[in-house]
Amino acid sequence: MGLGMFTAQQSPIAIDFGSSSVKLMQLDMLDSPSVIAAARLEIPESFRSSSAQVMQYLSGQLPTIIRNSGFKGKKIVTAIPSYQTYLQHLQVVETDGVSLDEIVSGQLQMQMNCSPNSLVVRNIPVPGAQCRDQTRKEVICFAASREIVMRYVKLLKKCKLDVLSMHTESFSTIWAFQHLNRRKEYEDCATLYINLAWSGTTVTIAHGSDLVFARHINVGGQHFDHQIAKVLKCDLAEAIQCRKEFQIPIMRSEHAETAETASGEASETRRIGDSDDDSAASLSEDQDYVATMTSYDRRSGEVPGEFVSFVTNGSSEEEIRKYDFEELLDTITDEISMCLRYHKGLFPDQEITRTVFIGGESTQSWLSGHIRNQLGMNAYIGDPIARFADRGATHIPNISMDEPQPGWTIVCGLCTAPSDQ
Repeated sequence: MGLGMFTAQQSPIAIDFGSSSVKLMQLDMLDSPSVIAAARLEIPESFRSSSAQVMQYLSGQLPTIIRNSGFKGKKIVTAIPSYQTYLQHLQVVETDGVSLDEIVSGQLQMQMNCSPNSLVVRNIPVPGAQCRDQTRKEVICFAASREIVMRYVKLLKKCKLDVLSMHTESFSTIWAFQHLNRRKEYEDCATLYINLAWSGTTVTIAHGSDLVFARHINVGGQHFDHQIAKVLKCDLAEAIQCRKEFQIPIMRSEHAETAETASGEASETRRIGDSDDDSAASLSEDQDYVATMTSYDRRSGEVPGEFVSFVTNGSSEEEIRKYDFEELLDTITDEISMCLRYHKGLFPDQEITRTVFIGGESTQSWLSGHIRNQLGMNAYIGDPIARFADRGATHIPNISMDEPQPGWTIVCGLCTAPSDQ
């Protein structure tokens, strides 16, 4: 669904339409990429449940924030949010004289009971997948309502902006870190990206820069906020503030490395899916736990600046019990486990060697840390802004550049999207 659009000097303005905020970024693409402008627009809690109210709010705010934040030009690249996208893996039989798009559209029509003309569909063949029936081909299908797509197009046109292309969040995630996959040690690395957003959780698996798996899980930050509101008998705004108060900031500093070094020796790396019955017992509630390097990172001798080790604090277990988060957390971890099993079925010889948490909710270390520990994974917080030459000089209102910014992954990926996508 993408169109070629990049100049040698600057990227178009990238817009990430998140469920709790909208992020905008534009890069200078000469030599090392650097930030020309960046801005974040919070969506009021009272609007988030109504698409019409959100669109009306954005139509009034976007022109002002673009005009006042130093963005150049009117060209826009964006992504359809995962919570508004139908993600489905299909195994199809190719037929002579019938295009893959036609085959997939026919299956979607049966599954979704709707006309294919009402959908905008993109089909991605999965390279190297081993289907049980060798006559079939594994395909990832991204489908969005044509009405939803046009809603964004009309919004941007109303703001006098020119839409160049619309992508998927899974591809945008991979593009945010694709420069790392040019390294020899990473070119075939299987990476699990877990996007913890307010609306839900999106799982993306890539082999190098090739997308091989995508799935959206309908549990995110809003579900924890509604649970807090239920327990405390308060409104959603108070619940959101309450959850912010027990968040432990993840700082970009020497803290994590120092903590690991002080322990005397680094922990052994476990691949995702390895069993370790003693792993939970070894994580004492009054001790911090530091993520270690994966085998690929050890081999290269350093952790890329875009990946931040993080510390989880045992006191989070008290919050989990207090607000009865267990069911929500179990749903996320169970769904991710199923995703990993599906990937294992397609690629029995390919191990996940690197896990990266992205999305705004990843900064809730109690949440990302709990998922990591339950699944027995070594993982990082993604910080895609870290690669930009002027990160230290970049100013985004109300955003601390001392902290990793996993919530900016989609918009960073959009800025660096290949021109032929």
